[in-house]
Amino acid sequence: MAKKIMTNSDFISRLLAFKNCKTLYCKGGIGQPLYKANQKRLIEQYAYNKNRRSMIESKDCNTFAADCCGLVKAVLWGWCGKTSAPYGGATYKSNEVPDVTEKGLIDLCVDVNTNFKTIQPGEFVWLPGHCGVYIGDDLVVESTPKWTNGVLISGINERVYEGRNRIWTKHGKLPWVSYEEVAPVQPAEPIVPAKKNLDAVALDVYKGKYGNEPNRSKKLQAEGYSKEEIKKIQSKVDELANAGTTTPKKNSAIYYTVKSGDNLTAIARRNGTTVLAILKLNPQIKNANRIYIGQKIRVK
Repeated sequence: MAKKIMTNSDFISRLLAFKNCKTLYCKGGIGQPLYKANQKRLIEQYAYNKNRRSMIESKDCNTFAADCCGLVKAVLWGWCGKTSAPYGGATYKSNEVPDVTEKGLIDLCVDVNTNFKTIQPGEFVWLPGHCGVYIGDDLVVESTPKWTNGVLISGINERVYEGRNRIWTKHGKLPWVSYEEVAPVQPAEPIVPAKKNLDAVALDVYKGKYGNEPNRSKKLQAEGYSKEEIKKIQSKVDELANAGTTTPKKNSAIYYTVKSGDNLTAIARRNGTTVLAILKLNPQIKNANRIYIGQKIRVK
């Protein structure tokens, strides 16, 4: 019988500590910080994938690498976020936890079940080729390249969290974890930084603040700009280049079209201004709390 090395509450806390670090999904990653020697080994594994190699090269030694199964094993092996240790403080194949695939882990679980109404926090969740850990409140922590190339939280089955969810196949209790009654974990919703309007970003690009391609597009995507928005930004950059200027005309007005869910506070923050300044530019707005979809508002 496998020895119990931590409670389910401790297991979840350690997984969330991993999530709160800088992370990168890498096949074969088991919690190693990306200093040069570890970077080199992981880059060699991705000899066939130029984009993935570039992504690994761009990370610093404070970034931890893990694939989905590696995340679970790293924590069970003692990962504690040490950037000075080869595996972030984990000891390879320790605590009687073998180095197996996600299929190997679900096969080692007890009380394996397909009924997710009976799942407990800290249980291992599995679908063919992927795995994670249930943390309560219909949420799972996982490491994946699907959304953000790192450790994140997603909804389980019908639950959608930040636009993410998966339909899992099985769940079971890991034999090294002691399962106790714990309150469901409810992670705070992340604060999404406001995006600048495209004209302002285009000016920054024109001034060289985002560098050259392909890094420019990667940086813009990391700040939340879609591929379509990046195309529009480039068009505006081209206009600036043709005009031969690095600053917009002093009298050029910038307008914003109101969308569903907008309010003046969010619009002001997104465009680097204030509600008061917008109201001064738009005397037609008599009530700051009453704007409508499709309305054009001057923001600069």
